[in-house]
Amino acid sequence: MKQLVKASRLPKMPRDHIRIIVRPRGGLDVKKVCTIRLAQAMAMAAALAPDEVGEDIVCPNAAQNILVVSTPMRKNACAYAAVQQIHLKEGVYDVAAYLAASDNTCKGVVRGVDADFSDAQLRTMIVNRRNPTALEVRRIKTTTTVVVLFEGMKVPNHVMCGSGMLPCTLYRRQVDVCYSCGDLGHRADVCPNPSKKKCRGCGLASPASDHQCTPECTICGGPHLTADRKCKQRFQLPYIVRQRRRRRRRAKKSQASQGERSRDSSVSSATGRARSQSPSARQRSLSRGRPRTRSKGRSHSRGTFTIQGALPIPGAHPGRTYVGRPSQAEYGQGAKKDESSSYDDAPVRTTFVFVHQA
Repeated sequence: MKQLVKASRLPKMPRDHIRIIVRPRGGLDVKKVCTIRLAQAMAMAAALAPDEVGEDIVCPNAAQNILVVSTPMRKNACAYAAVQQIHLKEGVYDVAAYLAASDNTCKGVVRGVDADFSDAQLRTMIVNRRNPTALEVRRIKTTTTVVVLFEGMKVPNHVMCGSGMLPCTLYRRQVDVCYSCGDLGHRADVCPNPSKKKCRGCGLASPASDHQCTPECTICGGPHLTADRKCKQRFQLPYIVRQRRRRRRRAKKSQASQGERSRDSSVSSATGRARSQSPSARQRSLSRGRPRTRSKGRSHSRGTFTIQGALPIPGAHPGRTYVGRPSQAEYGQGAKKDESSSYDDAPVRTTFVFVHQA
């Protein structure tokens, strides 16, 4: 099914070209006719000289059995759109040609529009300043459903039809099914084998008028006719939705790649900093990370005093070690370990132990 939908899409043409859709009648099979002959027949029917169609493109779409004509000239586009017959060696075939919508457009569906309004009246009521993005309007056969062509890639939620405000939804194209031959991909008006009949329920060729069967949908496998209204998979995914999903996927991929690049750069920079450090710098960083503990050996080198007797240090507790410069009286009562004999020679930051004897 996905391959059929992909094959049914129109071929890509230059963005600055105007596209014309040509739907042949009378059982013309475009894939069995030389494309060069089809291009010559279209130019002859449009009364265009060979030097005037030098930049034009004619491309058949075999899945839909239609022709797609692309031209950069507005004059040529109007001439192609006015073609009603083409002459081939196989015979004369009627065609229906019309201008296709440009790439920067989208379609919306408006339901509940009375069938008494003509296309000209609908165009006057919808294509005006109250709907600034509306470009064209057409009714689907004789139904009350109207298709509105909008400029840009956004369908408004409501459309003003005269003084009435009507809801508008995104147009979803159905899978083409031929009610004549029963095949998928093209419609009955362009069927290359109009005399061929096939049951849409079971696929039986040339069924009788009183044929009865257990239907099975070719699209979804449900118990109904192929592409029936009960089929929930008969609608194709709109181009706008596909485009939005592609943009989201690209955005996610770009975000993921940027995140990976940022992580890689941070890891590499950290590794480079670690490698650039000298042994002495690493030793300093390691020493900074270790907990600082008081070293008794270092304090002893600065001088250790044991204070005994009747002159206690204010607020001191017996048996505890204090760091600082003792008073002159405390210095005199202490038992000093270093060589200094006077108070002036004592270090400024000295470790002493107060041992109070009651």
